[in-house]
Amino acid sequence: MDRYANAVKRDASTMDAMRGGIRYATVQSYDPTNAAVKVMIQPDGVLSGWVPLPAIGVGANAVIAGPNVGDQVIIGAMEGAGEQYVVLARVFDSVGMPPTSPGTMKPVESGEVGIFGPNGSYLHMAGGQIYASCTTFALTGTLAVTGKITATQDVVAGTISLEQHLHPDVQAGTAKTGAPVSA
Repeated sequence: MDRYANAVKRDASTMDAMRGGIRYATVQSYDPTNAAVKVMIQPDGVLSGWVPLPAIGVGANAVIAGPNVGDQVIIGAMEGAGEQYVVLARVFDSVGMPPTSPGTMKPVESGEVGIFGPNGSYLHMAGGQIYASCTTFALTGTLAVTGKITATQDVVAGTISLEQHLHPDVQAGTAKTGAPVSA
């Protein structure tokens, strides 16, 4: 009877190992058109086929962050099959550490939200403030502001500089000048 029980345990263990389960993997390539990656499955060193990436939203409400080659991910086998995986999550590791926010000089803390991009661009919501930086912020649409706008450099509307504009038709006394024009 012991031989039979041991054989059943051995066969069950072998079948369990073949199912795939949840594994660590490293991104080897990225297909942005299909939001899929090829990963090196650890610790076996086996390269996968194309594996779909997870997303917070898809379709008209899509949110995606393209991975970098070398990012560590956790993959899971679909329906227990070791040949068909899906990326479950991306994880920080000793190579890809959490970034430090230039706005607070600390990593993103509990209750905060941070988005960090290439070339130092970032958006960090922390403590009732939004810290952001980028080379160019391109906004299409209407910007509605309630409150004060403060600038440390010149503000230009169309071609008219707030610091360098001219006023035509200047008269003495309480008369009004013409509208501002470019210098």
